[in-house]
Amino acid sequence: MMISNPSVLAEIRKDWAGVVGLREKIQRTMFASAGMGGLFPTFAADCAHNLPFLHACAVLNEVLRELDSSRRTLGALVKDYAPPRLTWNNYAAIEELVEKRNHLAHESMVLDRADCWRYIGVIEFQLRAWSVII
Repeated sequence: MMISNPSVLAEIRKDWAGVVGLREKIQRTMFASAGMGGLFPTFAADCAHNLPFLHACAVLNEVLRELDSSRRTLGALVKDYAPPRLTWNNYAAIEELVEKRNHLAHESMVLDRADCWRYIGVIEFQLRAWSVII
């Protein structure tokens, strides 16, 4: 297992459950708004989905920081643990999502919902492969 400290692992799993729960709440709110004849503007919907995307990136950051706490940023950690140092399912997708995360965080470039869901899926698949989440 990638993370040996049971309390850290439990906290990371709790954080991931927060990603899943937040995404589900956003989706339900959008569907409820549409069902009641309301419109959930596309940009507002995209912005809403960027929040669980950022949260998912934070979870990945915490997992990697458990391996080396001397680095703090997701981009630096991903580079430090590039293959072959760490086994990744899709390292290119991870690099891409780090770039998108940085554009969002530093330049206010909002991702569309589909990209948010795709990148969250990439992170989830990786965390499952590492047995961080089950």
